[in-house]
Amino acid sequence: CRVVTLKKSAQIGGTVLANVFTLGTQGMDPCDFMYIHPTDDNAVRWSKLKLKPMLRSTSSIARVFPERSRDGGDSILFKERADGRGSILISGANSPASLSQVSVSRQVQDDLAKWQINEAGDPEQQADSRSRAYEFAKVFKISTPLVMPGCRITRNFEQGSQEVYEVACPHCGFMHTLEWGNMLANLDEDHPERACFHCPDCGTAIEEHHRREMIRPEAQGGKARWVARNPRALRQHRSFYLWSAYAVLQSWERIAQEWLKAKGDPAAERTFLNDTVGLAYEEKGEAPPWEELRDRAAKSELDRGVIPAWACVLT
Repeated sequence: CRVVTLKKSAQIGGTVLANVFTLGTQGMDPCDFMYIHPTDDNAVRWSKLKLKPMLRSTSSIARVFPERSRDGGDSILFKERADGRGSILISGANSPASLSQVSVSRQVQDDLAKWQINEAGDPEQQADSRSRAYEFAKVFKISTPLVMPGCRITRNFEQGSQEVYEVACPHCGFMHTLEWGNMLANLDEDHPERACFHCPDCGTAIEEHHRREMIRPEAQGGKARWVARNPRALRQHRSFYLWSAYAVLQSWERIAQEWLKAKGDPAAERTFLNDTVGLAYEEKGEAPPWEELRDRAAKSELDRGVIPAWACVLT
């Protein structure tokens, strides 16, 4: 496939995957690589705090990306291989100039949901066009969702294969996904430490001590697997969704405590839904009671499409 999308919760290792993709490409298939952040400031921060330590500590890569190059091949936003076989260009989506005049066969679009329209238009389309010249390009889109409608990472997930991680119930073996609504429906607010899921089939409680074995993939002798809900897109665009309930670094009790702390505060609930559940927040606006208008219109003796002579205002 050409595009891989990861819609995720915050702090579950998504950027680590992007980093591995970046250096793994330079190690196994050297090429010109672009890593794009929402802003130039984000790009500089990533280069200094993430990329530079990785280049320094990975011996096979450090040899081809020497520091303090005298010919300008090494700077904060541009890293060129010493053998001339490729480079890493780091840029911000807010700068149309940095998204032009280059062609790359591999790229990462990080924090995609935070990208905003720049002076030249849609930065995502600008970035995608940088790989248009390569038939076998690979574009990795990754982000925590923000607000719908308009969330870029959610839109990409829906356009892709929509793969979710199914696990087996430890009691009956029924394959299902861990859903936030399932945890919420069974949450005891007085005892968040008892946060759990219930099997959709047998109804038995699934507790946290079951998790490590449940998430073991088939390749490692377990039963967990990725299941595509839109398999028609598999050849072109694979998209994945993963949230905190699967991540062993965050306990289910802490997820429950975060919800109880945010509950009742719309802004905090939005942050919880984005960062912890990995879902976009849907804005709730005021809407007219259209059902009542529909029912009144159905009972009216007026002819549709004909304005009566006594009408004063048409809206």
